[in-house]
Amino acid sequence: AVLFACIALLLYACYWVMVSMPGTSFKGPRPAATEAQTAAAARIRADVVSLASKVGKRSTLDPRGMAEAAKWIMAEMRKVGDGEPGQTFVKRNAKTPNLEYVLAPAPGSALAKEVVVIGAHYDTFAGTPGADDNASGVAGVLELARRFAGKGQSRELRFVFFVNEEPPSFQTSDMGSWVYAKACRAKNDA
Repeated sequence: AVLFACIALLLYACYWVMVSMPGTSFKGPRPAATEAQTAAAARIRADVVSLASKVGKRSTLDPRGMAEAAKWIMAEMRKVGDGEPGQTFVKRNAKTPNLEYVLAPAPGSALAKEVVVIGAHYDTFAGTPGADDNASGVAGVLELARRFAGKGQSRELRFVFFVNEEPPSFQTSDMGSWVYAKACRAKNDA
């Protein structure tokens, strides 16, 4: 009985640690958004609408939609300005690209060899427009790239848009994030 009580207490303690949040929750009216926050929200919304409504379905089973999405994302990243675009091709039915946009660290930075990857997948579950999964993630990554551009980071920032993250590629060797991570390891990225 003592052993059972100890196990039950341990399980309860583990549960409590996993679900408890530090600090206190915000209470009261939400503060008014700043001009910058309002502008960012408008850009994010426009990006989600463009990708989910104008481009639409972006499944590996729909190469036209994937190609259109890749073209749209790269056009948006080129607007950011001072980055370096690139692609890593992933093979599944047809070659589809992971898209990468790199913002180099400031010259002479002590942390210049370190890499920060900020990513989202741009493919969707077959037959869906993917506004929440994952046009919203793509929009978030685009907005972060806009915010960091021209600021002289201490580390290399890589904004990566992955393919093949939905079935039938999910958890296979064709999954875009898996291919990208293996390439980073092979290059010994820090």
